[in-house]
Amino acid sequence: MLPPVTVPEDLRLTVVTEAAGPASAVVRVTGDLDPHTAPQLETELQACIERDGLTEVVLDLAGVGFIDSAGLRVLLGVHKLLGQVDGRLVLQSLSGPVQRLLELTRLNDEFEVR
Repeated sequence: MLPPVTVPEDLRLTVVTEAAGPASAVVRVTGDLDPHTAPQLETELQACIERDGLTEVVLDLAGVGFIDSAGLRVLLGVHKLLGQVDGRLVLQSLSGPVQRLLELTRLNDEFEVR
């Protein structure tokens, strides 16, 4: 068994959630979305949707410096989860890395982008 991986403090993810209406929230993400940090974002977003009954999540990704397939998997999963409750995921202020990944994977039309 491999030893646990310690992620340096400067590589961790910051997720700040602010209410934007009765069933809406803006979630600001800062840091890298990778296999170490994507579960944190996924847990936070799922909790907001299930606990608070959100049907609209605006995900502000201006502060994301790196994103890989693990981060993309979270975006797709939350998009699907919200779709099941007739909700929507809106991506806002895409950073360069996020925009490039969506273009490379041809998923830029899958999401509503502001």
